Amino acid sequence: MQFKKPFIYIDPLLSNHENLVGDFNNDVKSGKHVFLFLFMDGCGPCNDTKPKWNNIKKYLKKEHLHKNDVIIAQINQKLFSGLNGVGSEPMGYPCLRYVKSPTVEEYEDSSIPEKDRSSESFAAWVESKLKEGKHKSNKQKGGVKRTTKRRGGKWSLKYKKSINCRRPKGFSQRQHCKYGRKTKKHH
Repeated sequence: MQFKKPFIYIDPLLSNHENLVGDFNNDVKSGKHVFLFLFMDGCGPCNDTKPKWNNIKKYLKKEHLHKNDVIIAQINQKLFSGLNGVGSEPMGYPCLRYVKSPTVEEYEDSSIPEKDRSSESFAAWVESKLKEGKHKSNKQKGGVKRTTKRRGGKWSLKYKKSINCRRPKGFSQRQHCKYGRKTKKHH
């Protein structure tokens, strides 16, 4: 089974799988949009997902199929240990992830409305991530970041006043006496 970029298929049965894994790692490192499908041999849900994953191209916009910064990969989980920058070991299979270095997001955590593992939902996921990436810039978005002013802390005022800073008991009280205590200023 030969795939052309942006579609990649890597299996330990392929004679050049080490080269393909190396190329894949370079793609991840260079900051490309990587959509990763990790499958396991003999896994029923994985086998159900494979044809739907392979049909993504029917539902994707043509402009995305010819981009150099998009990779849609199908990789056997036996090769996971050789992959770099794709997150931690999956808890279960099939594992579907979006990787844009250094971010890794699971398909199930995405913002698309339907996550039914159909070709259409996979294509919608790809489109949503590529659209997101287009609007992001190095500048911060407009608007004011709201920060709520935190009053107090974990200790009650009564407790704080009861601390004898001449003989603090333990690390926390020493830190409080050294940094956290507000002293009254005399004019």
